[in-house]
Amino acid sequence: MQRKVIRQGHNTLTITLPSKWVQKNSVKAGDEISIEEKGMGLVIGSHNGKSIEWVEIDISDLDSQSLRRQIRSAYKLGYDEVKVNFSNDQTIEFKSNVPQKTLEAIYKEESMLVGMEIIEQGKQYCLLKDVSNSTMNDPSPILRRVFLLLDDSFQDLLQSIKNFDEGTLRTLDNKHDTVTKFITYYHRLLNKQGHSDYRKTAVLYLFINGLDMVADIIKYVGRDWLIAREKKPKKAFLDLLDAVYKDFRMFYQLYYKFDKNVIKELSKRRHDYMNYLNKEGKNMSPPELHVSTEMEQILQIIFDITDSIIAMTFH
Repeated sequence: MQRKVIRQGHNTLTITLPSKWVQKNSVKAGDEISIEEKGMGLVIGSHNGKSIEWVEIDISDLDSQSLRRQIRSAYKLGYDEVKVNFSNDQTIEFKSNVPQKTLEAIYKEESMLVGMEIIEQGKQYCLLKDVSNSTMNDPSPILRRVFLLLDDSFQDLLQSIKNFDEGTLRTLDNKHDTVTKFITYYHRLLNKQGHSDYRKTAVLYLFINGLDMVADIIKYVGRDWLIAREKKPKKAFLDLLDAVYKDFRMFYQLYYKFDKNVIKELSKRRHDYMNYLNKEGKNMSPPELHVSTEMEQILQIIFDITDSIIAMTFH
């Protein structure tokens, strides 16, 4: 959209506001609007109340995970109301290969979306609405919470592998879901309001995606170890797990206290891990080698999203 700049008086330049935007935001003569500089652009906002963002999606014939992702994606993008249409009463949950009621899958996803509630339900549709007006002046506590939950999950994973604590291993799925809940909420906040420096919004989005992948790996390692049921893991294997956790702690602290020497140390430790795994891997059991390779992926993710931490230091 382009607007022609009009001169009024000696030193004043004006532009007209788009009529659709004016009507949508109920702007009238005499109202005050906000104007914010963002790089080469200007962001114009109205104080007359926020319009409702609405979307309609069709989840017919999808499995339970896929239909939940459809709803979650709409939530992440910042929609305030989501009408979910479906033509089939049942779906399939591929993990257990068991049929599941479509409404049950929808309600399960709703429980993962902060502030979202099902306010209307028909035979072949549901209407979800954000009843909390999801905004935060400072979303950083959400990210801190994600780090703390990941740290807690990491410690539980390591201790339960060392001592084969089956009960704790089984709780990792629930902890993963809690991490996902906060990460999804953080994605929503980024899409609805962004970072104060617009260039860092995409950087943070990639960063939180990386933390989401770390949460997934912790969950899958817990599941794999439950299947393996190894009760006396080798010292070399446990040393590798401890090394990954130490790297995660260094990375966590780096986000809040930047130090380029820590970046160098993380890079070195990643290569040390790979060299140690190549040396000791031949003496490990197949489950130990498999898990060690999975955990190596965490080091790669940390290495990749450290770029985001560096970018956040630029002003």
